[in-house]
Amino acid sequence: MCDWPLGLVEEVYVFGSYARGALEPNDVDVDVVIEHGTDKRWLGESLDASINGRDSYVGMRQALRGRTRGISFQFRGRSSLLDEGFELFLL
Repeated sequence: MCDWPLGLVEEVYVFGSYARGALEPNDVDVDVVIEHGTDKRWLGESLDASINGRDSYVGMRQALRGRTRGISFQFRGRSSLLDEGFELFLL
């Protein structure tokens, strides 16, 4: 099993200019589907972040991105992106 929180990732989609094959994209847009409903650590950290006005996905973004810049992560946005006409590509 992967290290926490990466083990919670179920699917990763790329969309936007990079997915359309832009020759010089400014960034890579990624939508990440995670299963966090029963993970007690995730629930605890999310609750703490919400109480303190922080983004509960910061830890996941850092784990996914590492030291790389220019990647824009979105979570729980797949349905909205599809509704807005974005084409998503499952990695």
